[in-house]
Amino acid sequence: MMPKFFGLFALSILTLSVVVHLSTFLPTPMFFMASAWPLHIGAMLAFFPMIFWLQRLKKQTNLAPDVTRNFNRLLGTYLSPPLRMLFFVVGMYTIINFCIFGYNLSEGTPTPVGDHYEIKSHGRFVRTITKDEYDHLQACLLRGFSGHWIFFSFAPTVFFLVCVPKLPVKET
Repeated sequence: MMPKFFGLFALSILTLSVVVHLSTFLPTPMFFMASAWPLHIGAMLAFFPMIFWLQRLKKQTNLAPDVTRNFNRLLGTYLSPPLRMLFFVVGMYTIINFCIFGYNLSEGTPTPVGDHYEIKSHGRFVRTITKDEYDHLQACLLRGFSGHWIFFSFAPTVFFLVCVPKLPVKET
């Protein structure tokens, strides 16, 4: 029962993260970090039970002692080749998206200040920007974070809804 709950919770965070992420490609922003940041907490709340579950599996089975190797072994054993490929694609997209995020926000973070917008880096003024630049950089900021939320909710979704039901270990 608990794996299904964790899996469905992760799936709901994944779905919302994908919606937010795709919205960042629209010409007019639908979301900003101020309204989407709870997904960051949700993605972590979805991910950590998977880590604890893997630790528990390590004690109950002959899985390798390293959590990463456990997870890779489970993926290789219990996922179909198309789902393994999708996992790889999501992981690679997360890495590429993070690199683009770092490049787009290399100057600093877009910040509203009174009636204008600025880029600030570590609290220090870098330059003034237009409203259009601000919206674009806000979308880039949200795209960077939501790309990670997708991965950190996709992994437990797959783990709890696909891998755990196939395990030969009894649920306690």
